[in-house]
Amino acid sequence: MSKNWVIVVLFLLGWVKAAGQQLPSFARTDSLIDRILEFDKGMGAISVYKSGSEIYQRKYGYSSLEAKQPIDDATLFRIGSISKTFTATLVFKQIELGKLKLSDPLSNWFPLFGNARKITIRHLLSHQSGIYNFTNDASLLQWSSLPHSRKELLDRMLRYPNVFMPGEKTEYSNSNYVLLSWILEDATGSSYAQLLDHYILKPVGLKQTFYTTDSTMPLASSYSMLTTWTKAPVSHQSVPLGAGAIVSTPTELNRFIEALFSGRLVNDSSLAGMMTTTERFGRGLIKVPFYERTGWGHTGGIDGFQSQLFSFRNDSVSVAITSNAVSYPVNELMIAILSDVFHKSFDLPVFKKALEAKPEELQVYAGVYTATGLPIKLTISIKEGMLTGQGTGQPAFPLTRTGAHQFSFDPAGIVLEFVPSKKQMVLIQMGTRFVMTKE
Repeated sequence: MSKNWVIVVLFLLGWVKAAGQQLPSFARTDSLIDRILEFDKGMGAISVYKSGSEIYQRKYGYSSLEAKQPIDDATLFRIGSISKTFTATLVFKQIELGKLKLSDPLSNWFPLFGNARKITIRHLLSHQSGIYNFTNDASLLQWSSLPHSRKELLDRMLRYPNVFMPGEKTEYSNSNYVLLSWILEDATGSSYAQLLDHYILKPVGLKQTFYTTDSTMPLASSYSMLTTWTKAPVSHQSVPLGAGAIVSTPTELNRFIEALFSGRLVNDSSLAGMMTTTERFGRGLIKVPFYERTGWGHTGGIDGFQSQLFSFRNDSVSVAITSNAVSYPVNELMIAILSDVFHKSFDLPVFKKALEAKPEELQVYAGVYTATGLPIKLTISIKEGMLTGQGTGQPAFPLTRTGAHQFSFDPAGIVLEFVPSKKQMVLIQMGTRFVMTKE
């Protein structure tokens, strides 16, 4: 749900475990985790399921750096937008029960939105409503930590005009799933927490998955990498709601998605509806490729937490990652795990120790850079003696010096190579290179 610099998504899984067949070795995954720990690149937990059984798990780092409390089986993580898969499941269950229809207009509940009579539940589920994504609000961090009533949050959403006509295109918006949370409550007369408990948690037997949290729950602290790990700001759960407020563990996430795809939570027609895609987005699910296979699931990011959950139903495999501190991209970790699962090649990363740089040496890189074909400008600044980058309308991120004129931001897989003599910079991300020129 968080307003992040990048959208992480790529791949997923499958494989064999029948009698007499050898389980995959996770030696490379273990080696990667060891390197992540050695170079202080992240903390979190991993679970891999096959045919209903957990065949690999790994916990690394701390749930609290301050208390030096290791992550353990009781540690809960915020799962961010993976919450949307739970919300969509609840919506389709109410459709089965006759409480809702995909064709129901938003005006039945929230008539003040632009195009409310034309926007339907189908549009909300598919990110095709055209309603502005309220987490793009530039002042989000100033108010998201405060409790909000429905009226207060609704008023914030209604400040912005719609950005396109319903069904015209697909554009991710957390507003859609906050509205679905309220629609579920109004259509059933039950709270979201009660619906989650009745239709998902109890049927699957989930004991460590919750919609709301309190101070007694063993929730991990989350951190962002600046010059060191720094505690991330925390959103109040009344803000993300069914778009991102659920907490869980990777083991329970796997149990949830296995129950979903095995028909224990919704019927075949509903599941097919959830898997109906427009521009890669299903209805509460995301479709992702891994070599010749196709997986289904979701990613999540909120308050320094990042998570991924994907299932390859044809292979009866699911993988869940929950992280409370990310410097090495979670997506790269997912690729490594899936490569072990499916016996694909994967090169372990070589992490470099950060090189020192004096503030006066950094001055030559500062400026605003643009590139033809790239819709954003990248502003390079010096803050508190270190180099930072900031895309148009996005938060600033710290840059680590890794070479003479090279800097990186590992969580987004970004490498910047400066050519001061030409007033240029090469932006490299996920194999794509952009030559940017200083204005």
